[in-house]
Amino acid sequence: MRVLQVMRRPSSFYYSIENVFSAIKPFFSRTKIDTVEVSKIGINWVNLFGLLKYRSKFDVFHVTGDVHYTVFAFPRKKVVLTIHDCIFLQTYSGIKRYLLKKILLDWPVKYAGRITTISEKSKNEILAATKCDPNKIVVIPNPVKNCFVATHKSFNVDRPRILFLGKTPNKNLDRVIVALRGVSCVLNIVGKPSDEQLALLKSYEVEVIIESFLTEKELAERYVLADLVLFPSYYEGFGLPILEAFKSDRVVITSDIDPMKSVAAGGAYLVNPFDANSICDAVREIAGNEELRNKLIHRGREVVKRYDPSIIASRYEQVYLNAGGDIDDEA
Repeated sequence: MRVLQVMRRPSSFYYSIENVFSAIKPFFSRTKIDTVEVSKIGINWVNLFGLLKYRSKFDVFHVTGDVHYTVFAFPRKKVVLTIHDCIFLQTYSGIKRYLLKKILLDWPVKYAGRITTISEKSKNEILAATKCDPNKIVVIPNPVKNCFVATHKSFNVDRPRILFLGKTPNKNLDRVIVALRGVSCVLNIVGKPSDEQLALLKSYEVEVIIESFLTEKELAERYVLADLVLFPSYYEGFGLPILEAFKSDRVVITSDIDPMKSVAAGGAYLVNPFDANSICDAVREIAGNEELRNKLIHRGREVVKRYDPSIIASRYEQVYLNAGGDIDDEA
């Protein structure tokens, strides 16, 4: 079976989707995977028309995320669509939200033969926003790439190095800065803070290392350098940094909301992401409790085994092999 994976236009800022499918590509055994990138970023009908030439050349067409509207370039019963999250429904309002919902969610969901998404939370969001048949949606979590390797490091109790990933508002950096006021630590931010956040870091005298555009290898090295990973996001479709930290044998502090707490599955210290004091208390507790750190690291090692790329690839492959069955037109 030949499968075409349709990828969005590459960006220097966003590459999580690309990481997912590059991680699992070597592990397909019964399908031949080809990939194509659309020529334009975002919603552009040039992308749609540019894909029409592939209609008769593959058995299954998988739109891997972001450019959901490109499903219309292919025969509907042969289309698999992956929806990672529905954050744009919270980001926009009015006519823009209405149009984006139609173009990126309602119409593609109705058209595609199969839907995959990365967490039960995302599945529930899709069901709440559309009239999709629940049986049409398969939950397949993200894998953890093999570049993340368990490495021992003595925890720096007096001045822990805290790894923080991301720059979008949902990552919760503003509240993290407030939480770390007066805490002896080094905050390693991967992503570019806003001018307001830089001013807040300076005002609260938080010692910081700021880095952007890291390679995969460099990112893996940042986990090795870290004492703990702080990921108190208030919205995610999944929460891959939790698992990357688990695989690196690092302690994780994350949010006591789904999907983060479900992904962590008892392997992380959970906090209220809307309460700076909760985040601050967690950092202090982790720094001062070796027994707790060891317990969480041990649990994280067990949890991350479920997300091996070979396991995730086999689940996508089963979706591909099942694609093309009869689908209710009203689904």
